[in-house]
Amino acid sequence: MEKTRYSKNTVIVLEQKMLKSKAWLKLTGASTQVFMIFRTKCKMVKPQSKPNKHSGMVIANNGEIVFTYDEALEKYGIKKDRFTRALDQLIKYGFIDICFTTNGLHKVETLYAISSRWKDWGKSTFIVKKRVKREHGPGFKKGNELWKLRKQTQQVKTRIEPCAQTRETGVYEIKVMRTNTHGEKETKLFKFSGDKWLDKKVA
Repeated sequence: MEKTRYSKNTVIVLEQKMLKSKAWLKLTGASTQVFMIFRTKCKMVKPQSKPNKHSGMVIANNGEIVFTYDEALEKYGIKKDRFTRALDQLIKYGFIDICFTTNGLHKVETLYAISSRWKDWGKSTFIVKKRVKREHGPGFKKGNELWKLRKQTQQVKTRIEPCAQTRETGVYEIKVMRTNTHGEKETKLFKFSGDKWLDKKVA
């Protein structure tokens, strides 16, 4: 089987129509910079139907693009508040979409996609999307279940990792493994679908 060949990310091609659009001209602050960085993360591939045409290039990893808050700060000097505002604007005007998020779950990355919703911005056909605000999930957020368990004793060890990420069904599972105060190992699965946490179950 022939291996998929990705183009080198040395050149970013942007549509003139996009740069002249009302949606693009609405962007302020670091939004345009953040979008450009998103584009450098795109792995471009030539469809088999158009093997010799550059104009037919598509984003092979769309929906799986990762750009974290830590990377924004450490690599590009974009602080959390600026990065958040940039993400909100890019989603609001239709330039990126969030494909998967755990609302801040520790060490589980949010997945993004480059969107073309901007083409319909200002029209009745425009699809409105917003960044989902962080809610109580199975992360160490003050007041939730794991936070309370961790506060019981410093000896309790908890590890969180993603598993069974089935994008076909849109349901994700997060495995939470911990050692309780009695030294016993416990494992729970938290299911996440769409933008809601579902019931947890013991693995």
